[in-house]
Amino acid sequence: MVCVRVALAVALAGCVSSQAEVCPDGTLCAGNTICDERPSGGYRCLTEEQQAACNGLEEGVDCSIGDQPGACRDGSCELFFCGDGYLTAGEACDRDTLGMNGEGMINSCLDAGFYAREGLRCKSTCVFDTSQCTGGTCGDDLINGPELCDGDTNRTCLSIGFDAGNVT
Repeated sequence: MVCVRVALAVALAGCVSSQAEVCPDGTLCAGNTICDERPSGGYRCLTEEQQAACNGLEEGVDCSIGDQPGACRDGSCELFFCGDGYLTAGEACDRDTLGMNGEGMINSCLDAGFYAREGLRCKSTCVFDTSQCTGGTCGDDLINGPELCDGDTNRTCLSIGFDAGNVT
């Protein structure tokens, strides 16, 4: 009896609802959605609510389905999500679209406090990835970039070419 149940569970795992629709490009739409050919190419699955939300609205205008925000794209409301390529509330970045931190625009490693420009990326969780940034930063305990000192140092103002003062 156990073998029959396991075999039945495995067989059902690959089942698809008879109401599902397969788009010409192979996209599979669930029973409550329809295939929609994008003017820009390809297919997507839409609900009636997504189509109705943008009736009479211009491209790019804000829309929503319930309490989920989106934007009108190709005539239908596409909900925002991390990874959609659009920078929205709560995201520091999204794919190749870099954006804001609490202090302003971040477009390169320089903006993130590093001394070299290249390397800033966006993680799949829509937060900045600075692991490829180089050149060092102030506070990394290494003297790099334009720094004369960094971290604990035995240097004095005299030893770095000044006449007086305290190294801080």
